[in-house]
Amino acid sequence: MPSLRSRAIATGASLPRLRAQRVGDIDPGEDIHRGAVVLMAMSAGLGLNVLLGQRPAADAFEAVCHHFRWLFH
Repeated sequence: MPSLRSRAIATGASLPRLRAQRVGDIDPGEDIHRGAVVLMAMSAGLGLNVLLGQRPAADAFEAVCHHFRWLFH
């Protein structure tokens, strides 16, 4: 079995991602890059909502936590 480092180099995946997949924190079929892009876009939108007074900070925080729980079930 190839090492995690050689798999990361061959596939372009990060070592933390491969480690998380190996121990079962992340589904091997999950597109982590897409999840990260969604998280960044969501946090930017929620941050703006909080700054404009449209959403309480606690609600925005819970939405981000929910996404992390989904991503790293």
